Amino acid sequence: MAQFKLEYSSSYAIDYQSSPDKSSLIIAAHASRTPEGDVLLVREVYITRAEFGKTKQLFRAAIPATSPNFISIQDPYVMVLGQSTSLFIDWRGREGLSVLFLTPPGHPRLNFVDITELLFHPTQSIILVLKAWRDETSGSGIFLGDLPSDLPVIPPESSSDLSHWTSHVRKITVTELPRAIFPFKASFDGTYFPIGFRNLVDLDWVLDLVVLGVYEDEMENNNEESLEGMTHSNLDELSTQTIGDNRIPGVMFFILKDSGGCQILTPEFGNGSGHGLGWIELNLPQELTISSLATGSDVDGSDITSHFKAVFPAFDVATRRLYISSPKGLHMLQF
Repeated sequence: MAQFKLEYSSSYAIDYQSSPDKSSLIIAAHASRTPEGDVLLVREVYITRAEFGKTKQLFRAAIPATSPNFISIQDPYVMVLGQSTSLFIDWRGREGLSVLFLTPPGHPRLNFVDITELLFHPTQSIILVLKAWRDETSGSGIFLGDLPSDLPVIPPESSSDLSHWTSHVRKITVTELPRAIFPFKASFDGTYFPIGFRNLVDLDWVLDLVVLGVYEDEMENNNEESLEGMTHSNLDELSTQTIGDNRIPGVMFFILKDSGGCQILTPEFGNGSGHGLGWIELNLPQELTISSLATGSDVDGSDITSHFKAVFPAFDVATRRLYISSPKGLHMLQF
């Protein structure tokens, strides 16, 4: 077992990716409220048999104090989204600055509290900003923006001067993808959970997403939460080649809370299957829901922790297989 040593007893925001040759993990960590202030670290942890667990520090810098929402890495870039400051850094070149996300004129302001994820395009200098849906008027929630260029040099590692981040601020204007590409009815409130990018043979790049949320009208009528799991991909026609992955494409774990069944939507891109573009709906059999699988186990459904003990499904969009782990065993459904 290899351990990522934490230098401080503080809160951390961490993201990682595999190296191009898959021999190591590159880990970015934002340590907040340390005795030295906030610190951004990038380390490499080797995972080969010969050097397993070997760690070396690649980057370290003092950054403005902020409560980190999250951090995103794609070599050589790191993006830190905080409540008061957002940073864009080229850690290999030791360059970076503060950033502000702006929406086009006439579009509702993009508030940092709505942002749920930042993703780097696999091959181009583009960032994808994902935000939660609030109602049917809030748009698709997927924004595209160009990464800053000509970055200023960051002060040396030994420096604690933070004036660099206030004197170098760049604005990123983002544009929103149309919501019409998503098959949701009105009154749906949801959040994106990106799985990863895939390079299809005849359609270039796609981004696999899971959207989890509720329909407010159903909640008002039934006075209970109706949760749906959906996995789909958003077409991206901008890229031409692959440079590696930092997530596991096609796999997503989520929680089944509806004892009456679970609906999963997955995209069909053709791609040699003989079918055209469209959506495939998967309905989970009643005998594989929590109410059935938890029978005879210690899961009684009376508290929220029971959801984490009962059923953990994962759907692989490449093989069309649904894997379900439960107290009664591991199940595999082929669709």
